[in-house]
Amino acid sequence: MQKGTSEPTSSASRSSPRRSNFLPNSRFRPRSTAAAYTKVTYTVTFYEEDQKTVVATRDVTVDSSYSVNNMPTVPAKTGYNGKWVYADGDFTNQVSVNKDTDVWVEYDQNIFTVTYMVDGEKYESDTYYKNDALQLPADPVVEGKEFRGWYVGETQYTGGEAVTADLTITAEFDDMLSVTFVILNDDGTVSERLSQYFRVEGDPIGTM
Repeated sequence: MQKGTSEPTSSASRSSPRRSNFLPNSRFRPRSTAAAYTKVTYTVTFYEEDQKTVVATRDVTVDSSYSVNNMPTVPAKTGYNGKWVYADGDFTNQVSVNKDTDVWVEYDQNIFTVTYMVDGEKYESDTYYKNDALQLPADPVVEGKEFRGWYVGETQYTGGEAVTADLTITAEFDDMLSVTFVILNDDGTVSERLSQYFRVEGDPIGTM
């Protein structure tokens, strides 16, 4: 090698030394950085049936797999079963959300009242659980009319139907033919009136 010339420098010698090769001292301390992370939090808001009155809120993070583990109690409503629902269906602790989410109560009626009407007046009233079999009352008796059956509109109820709603069932009658006997006093005033009723024309008149 000639004097005055320098040896070639390898690429390894030109690269910066690794940090692990340095020890901290009072004059130099290697700087270190760490990324700061914030957990993404979503809020689940529970509403009453009106979807306006807040019942409770729950915050969820990755720690709970974005599910609500401590579900609030569904507000009670007499005669109804309630559940939490949201835009995509039933809301349970198995649902994982990916945004702030509104949840509200949906009720399903499970107790129903069946009212029976005769000639515009309440004849009887019964309470049923959902899908209970309908039990009809005794046939009503109205003078001069023959009972035809229990109806809601044009639909006749014969008993045994599953009750799934509040019902008002009306007794329907057919008018009967009648013969009225009038008993007079000697002075011509009415002492008594007696009637017989017949289902069809031609039925024989009985002795009074």
